[in-house]
Formats: sequence, C-alpha cells, structure tokens
Amino acid sequence: MGVASATSAQDLRFQHLTTDDGLSDNAVTCAYEDRAGFIWIGTEHGLNRYDGNQVWQPNDDALRTEWITGIMEDGAGVFWVTTHEHGLVRYDPTTGTYRQFRKGADMPGSLASEQFNGLYDLNDTTVLLASREVSLIFLDKRTLTFSYWTDSLSLDPAKAVATPTGRRGWCHTIAPLDDDRLWLGFLNFQYTWVVDRHNLHTVATLVVRRLGSESQTCAALQGTALYTGGWQKGLDVLALPTERGAHVFATEGTRVIATPDEVTSIVPWGNGQLLASIRQNGLLLVDPVTGTSVRHAHSRGDAASIASDRVRCLFVDRSGILWAGTANGLDRCAPDVWNMHVQPLFNVNDADHSDLFFHRIEPEAGGGARLLTSEGIITTDAHGSIVRRTQVRANGMDLQPTVTGHDHDGSLLLGTEYGILRYNDLGSAPVGEFIMSDASESVYHPGGMFQVRGIWPDTVDTRPVYVIGATGFGAVVVDRQRMRWIGMAMPPQTLLVNTYSLVNDMVRDAHGTYWCASAGGIYHWNRRDLIAQYDITYADGTGAVLAAGEDVRRILLLGDTLWAVTRNGDLLRVIGNDLHRYTPPTHLRTAMQGLAADRRGMLWITTNDGLLRFDPRGTTFLHVPVNDGSMFRKLTRAITTLTDGRIAIGADNTCITFDPNAYDTLAPTPTPYLVQAQVAGRPIVITDAAVTLSYRASVIDIAISALAQGQPRPLLFEYRLDGVETDWRAITAHDAIRYAGVPVGTHPLLVRVIDAFGRTGPEHTLLTITVEAPFWLTWWFYALVAAAISAGVYAWSRYRIAQALKFQTVRNRIASDLHDEVGSSLSSITIGSQLASQLSSGENEKVKQLMARIGETSSESLRSMSDIVWAIDPKNDQGEALVKRMRRIASELLESKGIEVSFSVSGGVEDLKLPMNARKEIVLLYKEAVHNTSKYSGASVVQVSLHRRNGTLALSVKDDGKGFDVALHPDGHGLGSMHRRATSLGGRLTLTSAPGLGTLVGVEVDLTRIRD
Repeated sequence: MGVASATSAQDLRFQHLTTDDGLSDNAVTCAYEDRAGFIWIGTEHGLNRYDGNQVWQPNDDALRTEWITGIMEDGAGVFWVTTHEHGLVRYDPTTGTYRQFRKGADMPGSLASEQFNGLYDLNDTTVLLASREVSLIFLDKRTLTFSYWTDSLSLDPAKAVATPTGRRGWCHTIAPLDDDRLWLGFLNFQYTWVVDRHNLHTVATLVVRRLGSESQTCAALQGTALYTGGWQKGLDVLALPTERGAHVFATEGTRVIATPDEVTSIVPWGNGQLLASIRQNGLLLVDPVTGTSVRHAHSRGDAASIASDRVRCLFVDRSGILWAGTANGLDRCAPDVWNMHVQPLFNVNDADHSDLFFHRIEPEAGGGARLLTSEGIITTDAHGSIVRRTQVRANGMDLQPTVTGHDHDGSLLLGTEYGILRYNDLGSAPVGEFIMSDASESVYHPGGMFQVRGIWPDTVDTRPVYVIGATGFGAVVVDRQRMRWIGMAMPPQTLLVNTYSLVNDMVRDAHGTYWCASAGGIYHWNRRDLIAQYDITYADGTGAVLAAGEDVRRILLLGDTLWAVTRNGDLLRVIGNDLHRYTPPTHLRTAMQGLAADRRGMLWITTNDGLLRFDPRGTTFLHVPVNDGSMFRKLTRAITTLTDGRIAIGADNTCITFDPNAYDTLAPTPTPYLVQAQVAGRPIVITDAAVTLSYRASVIDIAISALAQGQPRPLLFEYRLDGVETDWRAITAHDAIRYAGVPVGTHPLLVRVIDAFGRTGPEHTLLTITVEAPFWLTWWFYALVAAAISAGVYAWSRYRIAQALKFQTVRNRIASDLHDEVGSSLSSITIGSQLASQLSSGENEKVKQLMARIGETSSESLRSMSDIVWAIDPKNDQGEALVKRMRRIASELLESKGIEVSFSVSGGVEDLKLPMNARKEIVLLYKEAVHNTSKYSGASVVQVSLHRRNGTLALSVKDDGKGFDVALHPDGHGLGSMHRRATSLGGRLTLTSAPGLGTLVGVEVDLTRIRD
C-alpha cells in the first residue's frame, strides 16, 4: 500500500501540554475523560487531571510518582488507577481518600499481580483488570476482593476462580469497540477475543497467523472491519463475524496496511478514516478503503505539529477532540480551533528566508488572492496553492507593489513603494513606466521615492488627470497629457500639517468624493470642488477633516458609510461629516491594522493580537484568534474578502484564509469553579461554597479554573471580593487569588470568565468568605461595654456631683468665715487705729504716724482679703461677676482720683465660667496694674479691654500717663508679681512704656489650659 502526498491530507494541528504547564512528566502513557469532562493523564511519573486551563495532581504519594497505565471512573464516581508495577489505586473524590492494593499472599481474594496494562468498568459490581502476569483479573467493588479468568468462552466473574490458577499470560488491552462489544488484546498469545459487554460471552475468537503478528496490543472498529496492531509493522484488517462463537483465522493472505513501525494505538478519525500512532514515526492518517496513509510527523519549523514522533497513546473525547500522548507531553487537536487554512508562501523549514512585508491583498477571480508584498506579487488559487510569483522591478530595483489602479482607458496601473508602473496583465512584465515631473522640473521615474497608496483617474474641467495618494506627498494631481504634477488635492487646512501628507490609504466613493486616511486623521473632498488653474489644483473650503491627530491605518467604503481603523485601537464610522467611534473593551483593545467586510456586512479587523469581528447591528466586538492564537498574534494591514466569500490575511510569510461563517456559532462561555483554598499555606475544607475565618487568620489564597477543553487559548478570569473592592481584577488559571487581612463580615467572591473570543460570561459566586469578629467587636461585647461605661459614667458623675457639692460647701464656709471673722477683726483694727490716733496727744507725732500706718495696712489687708473672698465665693464663677469686680476696682482706685476710665468687653466674656484660682490671679494681676496706674502714672484717661476670642482671654490696661523707661525698672512697681501671676495662668505678660508715652500692660490667657 502506498503513502499519499501530505498535501492531500486533512490538517492535524496540535496544542501542547507539558511540564511547563504543570504536567508531572512529559512521558504520557494514557488518557481518559471522566463524566464531568475532565481529562485524566497518566505519565511515567504520576497522574494528572486537566480542565483545559490548569493541571491538578492528586494528593497521594503513589499517584504522584507511579508509572500510570490505566484510569477509569466507575458508576459511583470512584476512580481506579492501574500502575506499571505497583498494583491498583482507588481514589474517592467525595471523601478525598486513597487506597492502594498491592500483591499479597497466594490466598483466595488476594491480588496476585502488581503489573497492570489497563482496566475497564465491566458493570456495577465488577472491574476488569489487564495484567502482565495472570491475564485478566476481576475486582469485586463491593467486597474489594479479586478473582481470576479461566474460561475463554465467557468473562462471567462467577466462573472465575478465587486464586490465580487459571490462564496465565500477558493481557495488553481491554478496548471497547462499540456499545455492545469489547476487544481483548494479548501479547505472544496469538489469540484475541471479542466479547459481549452485557452478558460477557465470547462473540469471536480471533487468531492472526501472519508471521510476526502474534502480539496484538490495540484495535479499532470501522464499519464491519476490525483493525488491529501490535509489536510489529502493519495494521491487520479482520472482518468480524456476525454469528456468535465463530472463529476467524487471519492467515498470510490477510489484508495488511503498511506502517513504518509498530502501531501503539488506533482510533477512528474524520469521515470514515483511522488515525494510528506509530512507535517512532508520529501519526498515520489511514484511508481504510484505499489503504493509503499520510504521515503527520514532528516538524521543528512548525509549532503546531505533533510534539514528538514517539506517540504512546491516542484518545478521542466525547466532544471530538483528539488527545495524543507523546514522549514530549500531551498534544490536543481540537478541530473547531483550526478553522483557518494557513498556506506557507515559502518553505517552512527555510529559516534563512527574510520576512515578507504585506502591503495589500486583493481578490482574484475564482476565489484566489493577489498578495502585494515586499517580494513582488504572489498569486494563489482558491485552494491556497501558489499559481505564480511576479517580480516587480524597474531601473534595477525591486519596487514592492502596494496597490493596483486603472488608467482612463482601463489599462492597469500598479502603485509601488517607489513609483508607478503600467501593465496589461499583472502576471507579465510591465509595459511602461509612469514618469511625471513637477513645477520645479523634477522628474519622478519608477525607482524614485513615491510610496503610492491609491491611484484614481479623474477629470478637471474636461482635462484628464490622475489623483494619487502617496505617503509623504499627500494627495497630488497629475495632468495626464503632460504627465505634470499640477498641484495638491487636499482641504486647505491639511496643507499646514505634515502628518496629513503621510497617506496610509485612499478611496473614492460613488459620488466622486475622495477619502484619505493619514497619520493625522481622515480628510475628504469632492472632485467637483477641484478648480483647475495653470500649475495648481486645490480643493476649496468644502473639504473636511475628521479624527484630527489620529493615525488612521485603513479605510473601507460600504455604500455611503466609511469605516476606518486607528493605531490606538478605535473603529470609526463616518457618514457625511458625522463621525462615531466604537472602542473595544479594555481586554480587547490593541492597535488596529487592516479592515475588510464579509458578505453580511460584518467587519473584520486585523490587530496586534489576532482578529476582531465587529457586528454593526449589535455594535459588539468578538475576538477571533488565528487558529490557536499562539503562532499568529500580530497581523498586518493586508486583509480582504475573496470572491468566494472567504477572508484572506497576509501574515508571517503565509496567506491565511477562512470562512467567516465558521464563527457564527460558539460554545457558551465556560463556568468558573473553585479548585481549592488555603489559609496559611494549608488547604481548608469548604462546605457549601462557604468558609469561615478567624480575624487572626484572614489571609486566604484561592485557586480557580474552568472546564474548557476546546478553547483556542487559555481563559482569563475577572474577580472581586464584594464589600472589599469595586473594581474587577484579571488573572489566568495559573495565578492565585490572595487576600490579606479580609475585614470582618461576609464577603462573596465574584468571578466571571473571559473566553478566548473576548466574551465576558456572567458572574458567579464561587466562595463566600466570612471573617468572624473578635469578641471585643461582637454585639454582645459592645452591649456589655456600653452598659459598663454607662454605669461608670453614672457612678463618676454621681461622685463628681458629690465632690462638687462638698467643695462648694467648703468654699462657702471659707468665704463666710473669712468675711465674718477675719474681716471683722481687720475692720476692728482699722477703727481702733483711727480712734487711737484721734485720742493721742498732738505732740506725739510719731505715735500718730504709727497709728496711721497700722490703719493703712489693715485697710489694705481688708481689701486683699475681700478679693480673696470674692474669688472663693462660688457665686462669682461666671464671667459677668469678673467684669463687675474689675469695674469696681477701677472705680475705687481710678475714678475716685478723677481719672476717666473706659471699658471694652467683647466675645462673650460675661458667659465665661472661670475656675477659682484663675479668676483670683486675673483679678489680682489686673488690680496690680490699675494700682500702679493710679499711684504712678499721672494719667487722665485709662482704657481697660477684656476680650475673648479663639479660646483665649486677652486683658489690657492702657493709660495716657507719663510712662517710664522699662529697662530702668525691670522689677519695679510690682512687675515681678504680675509676671508670676501671668505665668501661673499659662500666659505671658506684655509691658510697653516709654517716658511721655503712657503705659500698656497686657496678658493673654489660653482658656483651654487653665484648671483649678
């Protein structure tokens, strides 16, 4: 049987999962899909589970380190895992418990072998194990005991024996063929069996007598033919009998499909085809009808090829995804991911080939494409095959074609990076050069710098002209007859800004209006506005500029609507002079490059991160990765719609084509789930998606993921902790969510998925975190504290009231005693001294002086005692009493001597309540100042000011007397006493005086600092 050309084969493109992604080992031995859709991966060093985003490994030493040969989930949700040489492991995910079964004594019900090749869940009670020592073993899931196969005509466990005395040999594989039959493959046994999965009776005994085919290790059913392979080259094709118990003998004449090496696994694939893994030669895609096959091997130059030519196992899951276990990890081929055909324009292994620069793609008849590149014109057919390569040269230069246009007579014009050429057919050589001159007689030949972005034939006052958009020149007008540059065709306001000359694209609509996309924005004018004069052409004031200051990369006309894309990632819609902007979501926004529309009006935008599809009806963006999104991320401006409706893109030395309808139906966005949560690095038990933390341990790490096996690339997750944050944060499944110091309360963790297409799914509450308050923050503690405080405040207030009453009583008694006893005594002394002075003889002058001094002293003491009694008396605590006292002192000491006194009181001094000691010091300081004024100043007017402002009390006494030199009297006239009193009040005494200028005594007291 021959091997077909690779170009005729179905594409097999792979995504790779390796130890870099968390796999325990790259040597993959088996794969299995459980009922939930997770893929379990056995390796030579441990078991893994994969959800399409994240790899999880069981918390069991045996399953983390063993060579895994088989995985199975039974009807109760319990997993059974066979190992290469250390028995069987049972894992119950409900309880999280593991149990390993090892080889025991040769006694009924014990395990007689630890070397297993696989297993199968036979029914609700029995697991069938494939052993390398005792063939088939039955495990009773109810009693966890083992029995052994003896009868080749039946797999009935009732006929098995309790001890391994029956058949011995190497059972390599237990493979389901369909809903009714199992295939049992053996090594060096020549016989294989097909058995009924329901009653366990033998359907057929197969004997392959082809030389070297004694070992049958894998099989697949396609129609009525069974394809088997083993430790020999070739696939044996056997016709299964329909009658029960028949024997089929495959002799030397048995049909064999050639293979380059041993076959390790076979699965049905595609439309009636088979896919076989070859021991050291990759994969073979086999056509069972013709026997031809196509090899798919590892290619160093192709990242989407199989990861290794050493393939151990193949598995197709329920969604149709192919999984291939290789020596370099697990490969995944999801057909729905590879919707785009990538046609290399050069040999993929030609690493020395320079990168193409794609200027534009234009459609060819019949579904082909014309690619205008830095290496000329490359033309492909509808299948993507290259039809021809056309080099574009003139004057010894490669000109790099950029855009095609037409002359007035319909002949072809080709714009390039270095001028314009004339063609009859772009598949042949140019027929002429487009040579023009300007007003300064400079001549432009092809090969000179003239980067053409658009060529349009037009007329000005019946004169035929060309309107040419060129980077660096703007929009210029060339007289066709004289081939002379006669001016600019741009709105006047654009002529003053250089960026408008950097033309990126130019189109003309059905109304004759020209539109230019430039590095400075979009501008347009109508050909009716062109006014022809000698050597000058310009647009009048009807031209307009839109999106000023933005780098507009491409424009597209759809009827009367102009669409444009910008480098900053916005899509613009222009109707007339009205501009509307569409901005993709933040996670999709990136620099836009090119623009095309499919037949339904959907816009396709090339960007620096794949494709965007914009639906003008719903004004929504969809991110479309190019296949798996890993090889092609940054795309070029070259994109177009082909004549058969497909989209073509030029990127990375390839032409990419796809059917835009392939993305109309997408799978729902995956649902996120909680993988685990840890506190202080230790996993915690989560019940009903809720966890309660102590305030002392409110640091939590959370792992999340989602089941999404067929996504083009890994998912993004957005999350926020309600009540803690308002903004969403984005991570991948490989990142952990960490919260440190979660506040007291209950906080739902909200998570939503952003899939590979940029769609944001609904939010889900994955975990509710409750942080318990410490006892001193609980309501009952607050209540106790409030009650205790209330009781304390009440007791303290009662105590203060009692003390205040006692203090008040003492003050009243002291004031009364001083007034009654001491005051009476001093008054008696004063009166007595006066009488003694009157009764003494007039000759004894000394006696009179002595008696006068005694009277004065007693009078002064009486006045001082009166001040003290006033200060002690509680009736005088209010500021109003202070003001009255000061007025009285001023009247006694000043007004009695004819000195005029003026009082100024403000700021609510009368309402002020002053402590006793402060009141006493203020009165005595004031009295000392007034006494000095009365005794020494010789003043006629005294001004007393008492003001309260900003928490202070300011007192000043100012006279218009003779004043004095303060430096000569540093402590005279009682100044030291006044300083001490001011200091005791927490204030500072101010004394200002000079001979002939009067005297000012002032003090400012901080009311907040004075205490009794």
